[in-house]
Amino acid sequence: MLNGLGKIHVDQKAQRIVVNLSRDFIPYYLWLFKKEYWIDLQAPMHYGHITLANKKLYTGVDYQQAADSYHGQIVDFMYDVNAVRGGYTKGFVMFYLKVYSEELDDIKRKLNIVDRYDYRGLHITLGNSKAGLRTYWPEMIEIKK
Repeated sequence: MLNGLGKIHVDQKAQRIVVNLSRDFIPYYLWLFKKEYWIDLQAPMHYGHITLANKKLYTGVDYQQAADSYHGQIVDFMYDVNAVRGGYTKGFVMFYLKVYSEELDDIKRKLNIVDRYDYRGLHITLGNSKAGLRTYWPEMIEIKK
């Protein structure tokens, strides 16, 4: 387990509450997957983040209260260094890291964010194959005469 820090971002218009991560978090893991497993994954749409709530999965969330109470707050969390392969029921391959944080769980409770029955916990999506699973072949050494 490693420790991480992120900043809570509440987008009232898009109805989305996330913990944004450092901009170099996802590129590092995409590079690692490319070099270690020879696959070229697509970065998540909103880059490195931990989703607390969004309009697609959660109803009845008071985004104004969330913005007033938590927008811009720095939070800490722990994450498992072993990536999990998922997305099987979604029709594409994805990799994510499990996240653990009593602070984030407490924020969700205070904002009455109720998880669905099939919720698998906080996570950081590292990459996916929504655009197709592309294999990576490194450039070969060219010998010139």
